[in-house]
Amino acid sequence: GHTVLLSHVVLHPDATPSSNCLTLLWNYDEVLSILRSAPRPPVAVFCGHAHLGSGVVDEQAGTHHLTFASPLEVPPDSDACAIVEAFADGTLQIR
Repeated sequence: GHTVLLSHVVLHPDATPSSNCLTLLWNYDEVLSILRSAPRPPVAVFCGHAHLGSGVVDEQAGTHHLTFASPLEVPPDSDACAIVEAFADGTLQIR
């Protein structure tokens, strides 16, 4: 099957706001190594913690790393949520 990983803390340096690495998991390199070596790496990793939205595709594994915005950081009258549709072929649609 296809895997989506949920983490409070960001697991990829370029999925932190402006790639500043301030909200990055302390042993992210070990975790990325495990994910990259999996027979079928996750199709996506969804994180929070950084509060500002950001994202990157891991070039080695093809995994999408998405950091979602916090309700504390979005402009008034806007959303801090997402709907994720997952399809059998591993495709994800996020809106």
